[in-house]
Amino acid sequence: MTGIFLFIGGLLLGSFINMIVWRIPNGITLKGRSLCVHCLHTLAWTDLIPVVSFLLLRFKCRYCLRKISWRYPVLELATAAALVFAWIARPDYFAAALDVSFVVLATGVLVALFVIDHEYQIVPDVITLPAIAVFMVLQITRGVLVSSLLFAALLAGGFFAAQYVFSKGRWIGDGDIRLGVLMGILLGWPHILAALIIAYVLGAGIGLVLIGLGTAKLSSKTPFGTYLAVSTFIALLYGSQLIDWYIRRI
Repeated sequence: MTGIFLFIGGLLLGSFINMIVWRIPNGITLKGRSLCVHCLHTLAWTDLIPVVSFLLLRFKCRYCLRKISWRYPVLELATAAALVFAWIARPDYFAAALDVSFVVLATGVLVALFVIDHEYQIVPDVITLPAIAVFMVLQITRGVLVSSLLFAALLAGGFFAAQYVFSKGRWIGDGDIRLGVLMGILLGWPHILAALIIAYVLGAGIGLVLIGLGTAKLSSKTPFGTYLAVSTFIALLYGSQLIDWYIRRI
């Protein structure tokens, strides 16, 4: 039953993320009813059932008949799958209300940042800054040491700030600095190290594949926030195991 509940909840969370992924980058207020991204017609509740409405409407808006992006059901299903996967990988995250709130909110924020950076190549402060404050409170309430959180946040944020200054913004965007701080608050020390290593390994590996396929060049810009979001999620679930594995190898 827990898995089913999380899957349904993940679909609903994914539907909400779909809304903010469109509204925030386009400067549209989060208040008000959901709208068609093409004709801006107010949508009925029957148009908003995750995945189901997309299929029943045959991938088109009921009002203007323009195609609805496949990103909507894919994101909803991906969010639901991420929550179920988190439950399977770390059932201890679902033993107490505070822990459930933490992992669900963290998953939602990371998915939103992943999609926004992938589609618009921005990491919006309107998400990262409130998230830093909210997760700091949540982590302290969960009993995580403040020193661990602050050190991890300063390490990651400072690391990206140094890159930004040294490269004059060519290597990474300034939004990645705030994302680094958020990663530190989410993971603490030493799990932040695992996330940073994973991000760069992922970035290098995928970059080489794209270059090999001829779809990217060495000079191509990469939305690095997507790799940071994925690596943070992985470190949330497997950070301890990855660090233990690495220590046994040295």
